[in-house]
Amino acid sequence: MFLSKLISSYNGRVIVSGSLEIFSNELYVKSKYENRKFINNLVDWAWKLKGVIEIKKFHHAKKGETEAPKNYYKHRDDIDVEMEVLELINDEWVPYQTDDF
Repeated sequence: MFLSKLISSYNGRVIVSGSLEIFSNELYVKSKYENRKFINNLVDWAWKLKGVIEIKKFHHAKKGETEAPKNYYKHRDDIDVEMEVLELINDEWVPYQTDDF
């Protein structure tokens, strides 16, 4: 089975599936939990009900410095990045919670 989801730079979302069976009522009703949960999460993501984030504050600089370079970073530069990430939940922006960021 092939399934992919894509998001554009303007936050447009699309799902590409190699099988319509995964979206069938029969499989949705038959599966007790996992497929139903997967499809619900996928549809929520596509309709922007889940997974909508926003970066509010963003700051970067070379390690040990406070200002970003005027031109560019070099290949081996160590960089400190700080940002505030918010997630849209129930029409309210709240701090994004994750353990792999």
